[in-house]
Amino acid sequence: MVGTMIKIPAGTHGIVYVRVSTAHQAEDELPIDSQIAELTAAVTAAGATCEVVKDVGISGTDFEGRPGLQGIVGRAREPHPSFKWVLLWKLSRFGRDIEEGLIYRALLRKRGIELISYKEPIPEGPLGMLITHILMAVDQFYAAATAADVLRSQKELARHGYSAGGRPPVGYKREPVVVGTRYDGTPLTRVRWVPDPEVAPRVVQAFQMAAQGAMYDKIVAATGICRNKSSLATILANPIYRGVKVFNRETRVEGEHGRKRRRNPQDDLVTSEVEPVVPEQLWSRVQDMLIRRRANRLPVSRYAGGYVLTELLRCACGSRMAGTNSRERRYYRCLARCGRPQVRADHLEAGIMDRIRSTLFTPEAIREMVTLLNDDIRKRAE
Repeated sequence: MVGTMIKIPAGTHGIVYVRVSTAHQAEDELPIDSQIAELTAAVTAAGATCEVVKDVGISGTDFEGRPGLQGIVGRAREPHPSFKWVLLWKLSRFGRDIEEGLIYRALLRKRGIELISYKEPIPEGPLGMLITHILMAVDQFYAAATAADVLRSQKELARHGYSAGGRPPVGYKREPVVVGTRYDGTPLTRVRWVPDPEVAPRVVQAFQMAAQGAMYDKIVAATGICRNKSSLATILANPIYRGVKVFNRETRVEGEHGRKRRRNPQDDLVTSEVEPVVPEQLWSRVQDMLIRRRANRLPVSRYAGGYVLTELLRCACGSRMAGTNSRERRYYRCLARCGRPQVRADHLEAGIMDRIRSTLFTPEAIREMVTLLNDDIRKRAE
């Protein structure tokens, strides 16, 4: 048995960490309950104690989005951590990104906490470091290859008009369709989106009211198809309601301050036909209305609400920044939502005003302005 080769110090306390992603489990892995049972049995056999931490339904490439792992790291940062090791089924359960995985592993080792792989016993010393790097690199490659295969399958489903995952938009519902037979004789089903007879009429009502120039607040209140004006604007611009479904609009990418969404180029989009909810003529009228609204939109008032630097500020990503507020404070945020943190408006505005005062209102600058004014008055008098 491979697990008997691992070294868990007797009399110590550690953490058994298990994770399963949203995708199906790899063929060589056991369900999460079986992993926990075998790992805890190995700990007991070694004469040690443990507690179990789980992250269920989270990808191995997402380190920051795993509350269980983040809890382990937070406890490791305490002055005197209460555990000496973290036991994994395999290193892939720890993560599938080699850079972040090595950073987290180094943080644990710096605090005297060892990372132990049950199925992959790793020796100490330089050889162990080499094996760890190789295993993490293979895991990252596997994750990237799996993601590419999944996306390719989703695109193929989308091209044939079937759902590639996710919830249908308001006004549509899921309908299973039998498309063939599996190798074991059971029916092979796919899911397509069809108009929901209970909600679709209210979507049509919203489009009709928008075409007649009704205010968004009134449309939301009358139809109840969404909660706010922003969601309504998204619904009115969604081409699915005229029968065109678009898949793969955006991709989640790693940014400097976490993950963010990036629009995909036109060539990466996959379109298919679905049963429309809104007649083509009504759809076109609403799109013309949206174009006119955007064209007639007033420019942002820099002083409205006290945000004097709106549209003057630029984020580090190059996009404009605008004012926003919480219950107690005012902030400037990036309009492109690049993931960078918001900036306190009062601190920023005070700093800029201090810079203006120190730069423009110096004694030399004032004397120069007085001289220019006197010269102008003298020229006018002549």
